[in-house]
Amino acid sequence: MRILVWAVLLLSACSGGGDAVIANPWVRAMPPGSAMTAAYFEFSNRTGSDQTIVAASSDAFELVEIHRTVTADGISRMQQEDAVVVAPGETVSFAPQGRHLMLMRPRGTIQPGQVIGFDLHLDDGQIVTFSAEVRQTPK
Repeated sequence: MRILVWAVLLLSACSGGGDAVIANPWVRAMPPGSAMTAAYFEFSNRTGSDQTIVAASSDAFELVEIHRTVTADGISRMQQEDAVVVAPGETVSFAPQGRHLMLMRPRGTIQPGQVIGFDLHLDDGQIVTFSAEVRQTPK
């Protein structure tokens, strides 16, 4: 079973719409009693023009939003982003304490080792599909 999970993750890390590449995807395991968690990954644009992520979705969650952690006056908070522009040849990291997908209201139990599918919606209509394993901490 573990080999199958890694095979799915390896294939999904290379999937995408056009020349978008997703690498190192993972989902933070949900704390007990929580109704939200976050997904992290790297998005690389291998095209000659901007790629703009305007939304995200997952069958495993009722609501997925693009968020960024911002710190002002020593206080950190999350701020929703309407779009993320990735310039040609650039990579944008969705990482803890930074930009991430906020995953809210799970449609079922979310457990470590589970693989969750995601769609990133680009402004040109492309959908970049990838899967991420639920983990306690990144590997």
